[in-house]
Amino acid sequence: MSAFWQAWGYFKKHWFVFVFCFFLGYFFIFIAQVIPQVLQLILDKVIMPALGKTNIKESSSIFLPLLNKIVGDSADLTKSLITLVVLLLLLAFTRHITHYIRWNLAHTRAVDCERDLRNAAFRKIITQNSMTLNRYTSGELLSIAQSDVIMIKDMFIHYIPLTLESFMHVFLAVFFITRINWYLAILPLCVGVAMAITSRVNMKKMRQIYNEIRNRSIDLNSCVQENINGIRIVKAYAAEGQEIKKFDQRNENYKNAYFKHTQVWSKFNALFASFAQIAYLGSIIIAIFLGLDGKVTIGEFGSFVYYIGSITNPLINMSYHVSQLQQSLVCADRLFTFINTNNMIADAEDAISIKEKPNLAIESASLTIDNKPILTDINLELPYGKKLGIMGKTGSGKSSLLKLMTRFYDVTKGAVLINGADIRKIKLEDVRLQFGYVMQDVFLFSNTIDANIAFFNPDISHEEVIKAAKAAQAHDFIMDMPQGYDTIVGERGVGLSGGQKQRVSIARALLKDAPILLLDDATSALDLQTERLILRSLSEEYADKTLVITAHRAASVRFCDEIIYLEDGKIVERGTHEELMHLNGRYADIYKKQQATLREIA
Repeated sequence: MSAFWQAWGYFKKHWFVFVFCFFLGYFFIFIAQVIPQVLQLILDKVIMPALGKTNIKESSSIFLPLLNKIVGDSADLTKSLITLVVLLLLLAFTRHITHYIRWNLAHTRAVDCERDLRNAAFRKIITQNSMTLNRYTSGELLSIAQSDVIMIKDMFIHYIPLTLESFMHVFLAVFFITRINWYLAILPLCVGVAMAITSRVNMKKMRQIYNEIRNRSIDLNSCVQENINGIRIVKAYAAEGQEIKKFDQRNENYKNAYFKHTQVWSKFNALFASFAQIAYLGSIIIAIFLGLDGKVTIGEFGSFVYYIGSITNPLINMSYHVSQLQQSLVCADRLFTFINTNNMIADAEDAISIKEKPNLAIESASLTIDNKPILTDINLELPYGKKLGIMGKTGSGKSSLLKLMTRFYDVTKGAVLINGADIRKIKLEDVRLQFGYVMQDVFLFSNTIDANIAFFNPDISHEEVIKAAKAAQAHDFIMDMPQGYDTIVGERGVGLSGGQKQRVSIARALLKDAPILLLDDATSALDLQTERLILRSLSEEYADKTLVITAHRAASVRFCDEIIYLEDGKIVERGTHEELMHLNGRYADIYKKQQATLREIA
């Protein structure tokens, strides 16, 4: 299904309103086009006789029979003028009322459809798997959910109706011109055909250019957003000049793309304007000769000048509307390409629920991303209540292993089981509810500290929030802040140190009270004393629950029931702390070096 028809799927629930507004638009144009017919009669039947002039031929106005019926055979100019002025006022009033009703109806319903479309885009962003989202920049996702949605709405309430209404303008104008004299319609019709062919040829080129403009705009917005989020890093490395150059280059690329659009558009528009002027001036010259020959009245000449303008102007406007329509279709293609992307991590049709305490197992699991092996042949048993420590160098696969457990990724080979069932057969929400997850890259929302800790359950009592904060050793520093728990932190936790953000994040995970707690290098920014206090709290608060910790410090996992050491995505050592020390391998080497360093510092 094309992007256009998919977009229409969000608008068709109000199809009757949009069709009604479409016909109201046509009615509005019809009234606008018959008003000159009244003015034509005022000239021919009131002003000319008042000046003692007579017309060689009868007026072609469609309102002439009505005027004759009301005035009769009398030559009462006052009665004729009153009749025509009243008719003119009625038409003008009806025109304005029609426009008001149409505008309000169309925009009220269109905003509803825009909301639904934006909701669909946002739901896709929220529910899409991480691997797919990683292919998009944040600037591109923002563009999809904002500007693309607006352009699609404008396509249905502006560009399509206005393009079709331009045709209606031209059709009615040609109709009334042929009533005056059919010779006058020949040149406008020939020019109109030439303009339509030109527009058709230009549409494909404009669509390609709009696609490039949109991509350049996304690059530019992403650059701005990245520098706003990373402004501290930029300043710390004195990289302002480097980032300004990067921005200047992307800004230049955007300018060049837009300049290309301007060049093509200006040529296209100039060609349309030239066609229009040929039709306008040529037709007026023909009308002058016909008038001198007595085949066109003064009133008809006046209305003809209006009608020839209502042919040329809509044709020029049509070029803009077609151009914007192409841009809207580019946006629709982008939006629905994203929405139609399959979510590789989703509920199976017969997905089951978890009703017992989770016993986790990983059987011969391997993970490959973009043809690169991340994890290979991982086997683990995590009965409920077990404490597992994971160590390894940066890039060894520690975080990826946790993402397998929580089904951020699906295994390429093997299986991850909860209570003997493959997690791909379990409801995704149920899987995620089993875990309290403190990620390596800590994220806090731009909100109060209280709201960040209570993220999983905003209605939970403040006492429970404080309890979780104390267990995470966060309560004291929170109380030292100006507004305590009501202190608002900036986006991504701006205003807090790395260690403070980690502690708030740990408190948030503890408050979720999930059966399994995952700590992904969650204490790396903490001093040893604070880390020991947190681990002691976890041992007390989480004594009967499953705990998985990844760390670079061996002391952080020493107390675990089992410790595994990853290297290049494979488990190369496993056992308790004592067993690994006896093995005298990688883990033992790291532990001894770290302990020696601590003794030197002491």
